[in-house]
Amino acid sequence: SDINAILVQGGVILEAFGNAKTVRNDNSSRFGKYIKLLYRQCSSKNTKNCMQLTSAQTETFLLEKSRVVAVGEGERNYHIFYEMLEGLGQHDPQLFETLRLGTGTKSKTADTSSFASKFKILSQGHCTTLAASETSF
Repeated sequence: SDINAILVQGGVILEAFGNAKTVRNDNSSRFGKYIKLLYRQCSSKNTKNCMQLTSAQTETFLLEKSRVVAVGEGERNYHIFYEMLEGLGQHDPQLFETLRLGTGTKSKTADTSSFASKFKILSQGHCTTLAASETSF
């Protein structure tokens, strides 16, 4: 159903904000969430005990806050920071420059590390490159 697709798409966004590269795992979950699912009785006469998902609400989103200011050697901050720089540099170089983030590029082969390495908070773990699976915008 449409609500299922929306939940899946929303999960991808939450994971970008809550997952980071650690020494042990390239996509480590550094967050917790509680999602409240709301159901209603199915409208069909032949479905006696049928319940239909109608909506969902993220009630709580817990985040490892220390990762925002410090990461260990070989680790990265949250994926969203690197993904935003990569996407912005490729799709809107003028905005990249207007925000004083440096010089953007439309090259699909641009090295994200050249963007992220400009920011101490993103480069302190000396690991600023995105995996190929993280650059499909």
